[in-house]
Amino acid sequence: MSIDIFEIKKELVIFLRNNISDSRSPIRISNETEYFSGDNSKKVFELVKDLSRNSNHLVKNVHYIKVNGTPLTNYTNYTFKYQGENNGKVTFVTAPDNSSSNNIEINYDWGLAWIFTDLPRTEITPTNLPRISLELLSAPSAEIAMGAQVLKSPMSISMTIMSNSVFDLDNLTKEVRDSILNNRTGFHNIGIITEPRLSPTIIFGDAEAYMFQRTIDWTIPDTYEFFQGTC
Repeated sequence: MSIDIFEIKKELVIFLRNNISDSRSPIRISNETEYFSGDNSKKVFELVKDLSRNSNHLVKNVHYIKVNGTPLTNYTNYTFKYQGENNGKVTFVTAPDNSSSNNIEINYDWGLAWIFTDLPRTEITPTNLPRISLELLSAPSAEIAMGAQVLKSPMSISMTIMSNSVFDLDNLTKEVRDSILNNRTGFHNIGIITEPRLSPTIIFGDAEAYMFQRTIDWTIPDTYEFFQGTC
């Protein structure tokens, strides 16, 4: 089993969207809650209100899902599809019961994303800020089992933060750093994420529209890959 870079980046981005406040909300992002009724057999539910806004869905992150008032855990109790075929749908591990009507509660944000799984854009203007992007820097692999069946591939992830003021940049840096560190062992696709390293602040633009950028580089040390090999 090789590293699933997409799933690792997606989990980190959804975590940041759920935990970092957008200073331009609700201009870019709005919150919505939808309710559904379980029937003891149906496991897949599509966000109906979100579908009515756009056939490709505009949901950016699910804050929580409750069944009969009990919060569920992502990956353990359900999964949510954000992109591609069947996006905008939650799939439960166990079909919710029919103990009452509207016993399924899904709270999410929809609109224009400002935290992305990509490289920083060069055409950004101050009106697009703040913005956070995330990208893989490296994942060097080393054999740790005979026959090259197990590789240890520690990953480096870079988070680029852009803002139109140093004050906001510093606050966002603190928010991102504190949120990740407080949950550093709580991710599903990552054993632990640690060792944050801050870059100097980069200033670009002109005197009337300065923009400021800083990166936080992280290490995911315990990343293993399993392959079939020969001794």
